[in-house]
Amino acid sequence: MILDEDERDVIHEHLPYELYMLENSLKTWNDCVRRGERGFERGLAFENFWLHARNLIDFFSKPEGGSDVVASTFIKDKHLDFSLSGCALQDLRDRINEQICHLQRRRGIIAKELTGTDAEHIFSRIRNAKEEFEHNLTCEARGLWNSPKSLEIKFDHEFYASACSFSWSSESSSPVLD
Repeated sequence: MILDEDERDVIHEHLPYELYMLENSLKTWNDCVRRGERGFERGLAFENFWLHARNLIDFFSKPEGGSDVVASTFIKDKHLDFSLSGCALQDLRDRINEQICHLQRRRGIIAKELTGTDAEHIFSRIRNAKEEFEHNLTCEARGLWNSPKSLEIKFDHEFYASACSFSWSSESSSPVLD
């Protein structure tokens, strides 16, 4: 199968960007926790990580055939399971949407906050999916693949329990990390 222009752009530019942003936002979030940062930068890194995690969950778990470009477009074995599907993952995806989508009803009610433990878990699963994806690329896709360099991220104990909830105070014109 010959890749179309959109598919070539995804494998060469957009997928590497998603992976780069996922790793760098996780590293920034971890660094903020290590420094005791509780403001905008930590919130930005937290939400950015989960936004890109959700995009990559969709990329690796959605079947071919919709309007999205997905992993199976680029691999030899179209039935390869990247272990990024199932009930637990759908629950996590729902939690991501619940916590980072601010313009919704009942916004203040979050059943289970996303934490550093969740982030490390999904990061590890996405990293494994990326490696399996790279091993199964078609010849054409392999020639276009622009793999981002992986970062070494060492998580501190405090990171696993970290979360990010913001609230507005009447005295401030910016959110405060709870």
